[in-house]
Amino acid sequence: MRYAIVSDIHANWQAWKTVLLDIRSLKIERIISLGDLVGYGPNPCEVLESVYSSVDHFVLGNHDAALCGKLDSTLFNDEARIVLDWTRQQVGSTVMEFVKTMPLSLAGDSFRCAHGEFAEPGHFNYVFEPDDALRSWEAVEEPLLFNGHTHCPGIFLVGSSGRPYRLDPEDFELQPGKRFMVNVGSVGNPRDGDTRASYCIYDARHRSVFWRKIPFDLDAYRLALGEAGLPPEKGGFLERDPRLAAPPLRSIINFVPPVKNEQAVRDAVEVQTIRSLKGKLLRWQIFALAAAALLAAVLVLSGIYWHWQAHREADIGRAAAITVAGDSARNLLPVPEVTSELNTPVSGWLIHLGDRRRQGIEVRREEEGDLAFRMISGNPRAELRLSSGTVAVKEDMKFVAEASFRKSDDFEGSAWLGVSLVKSSGAKDVDVKQYVVKEPAQARRGGWISAKKTFDLPKGARSIEVGIYGRFKGIVSVKDISLECKPAD
Repeated sequence: MRYAIVSDIHANWQAWKTVLLDIRSLKIERIISLGDLVGYGPNPCEVLESVYSSVDHFVLGNHDAALCGKLDSTLFNDEARIVLDWTRQQVGSTVMEFVKTMPLSLAGDSFRCAHGEFAEPGHFNYVFEPDDALRSWEAVEEPLLFNGHTHCPGIFLVGSSGRPYRLDPEDFELQPGKRFMVNVGSVGNPRDGDTRASYCIYDARHRSVFWRKIPFDLDAYRLALGEAGLPPEKGGFLERDPRLAAPPLRSIINFVPPVKNEQAVRDAVEVQTIRSLKGKLLRWQIFALAAAALLAAVLVLSGIYWHWQAHREADIGRAAAITVAGDSARNLLPVPEVTSELNTPVSGWLIHLGDRRRQGIEVRREEEGDLAFRMISGNPRAELRLSSGTVAVKEDMKFVAEASFRKSDDFEGSAWLGVSLVKSSGAKDVDVKQYVVKEPAQARRGGWISAKKTFDLPKGARSIEVGIYGRFKGIVSVKDISLECKPAD
């Protein structure tokens, strides 16, 4: 079972829909929310409607608790309280009843989830420093704990010495004799100096945790705040220039944990197991499953449809392995030298069609005289992909991946540059799909938009693969696809 664990969406629709698209592209089985669906952001209705239909398990956050009357709003500062009052006017009674059912913690197989710390989850105490995590480890037995609340991603670890310490976000496997507390960061209100949405993936089968950092549309979020009449959070990520140091985390916290038991959250479920949570929170899915079963029965009777469905995807061509040469300025990827017909092999590249009847890739000469891949899709739900061969690497290497995109006027959906990798993890290899995701954002001459990403390889990296991915309707041209190896710092 693979879980996507998200936290602190805070009514940020732009961040949440981008993260949800990333989760779906990775084919995650279950989604867990660690609380604070609302607060600060301008789109509580859109976010709540989406998480209700997409998220499998929920934990109550302090903003959620205050919204539904389970926590005293005077514990929040004036700015946060104003947004909570505004949010209550936007949502209905059905939402309030839904939020009231959320427990303070979730107990899974070898892991546990809460919004803040685990000793008194109804107090929503923050875990800033390694010593703050000790009370949680003393209160519960699981070796792996997931939380949010501070909006600052990181890992707290304690071993046989009993001395806790903190690590910056990095992929890891559970180890015997060690316990971990993972703060997954924030989807909608990051406070670590990085404006990207942060969340984690937990692979329960391999007992491994993987990190995801996803960029979202900051300008659209800023515009939505203005249209709702809400001011951006003081000291928040919209004010944070990436070139400047982030403000101290304690100085921008907007909630004071209660010191008395009577101030803590009231009438909330203390712990709920994941096995029973789905049936209690999402009973409407029973009707959806019944409808799906009926539909499946109809489809079984239609042999023609299933034959079409089985042969919808197609792979064209073959991508050869690539060797990294000593010249760091050389593009490692093959460059098309001649035009090609629609859905015919292109030397050095693998074409994957999610719907071969409504998608295609060809090489055409642009108005400027450059050769470019022309990607055509009439099915925005099927992924269209152009993949390079595998590049053998070492973990201390640094690379720069880049491509230029130009979209047709009727383009709808997303197209992006991605880098996947294979890394050693103990005695086995682990595939990390789209380790790097970069959407085109930098405008260039002639209507082209550039996507460029410099990245280091994680420990154990063995090979990488560059791809152009798309889920869209319309046409996008892609040129100047390159991968360069840079000297390590």
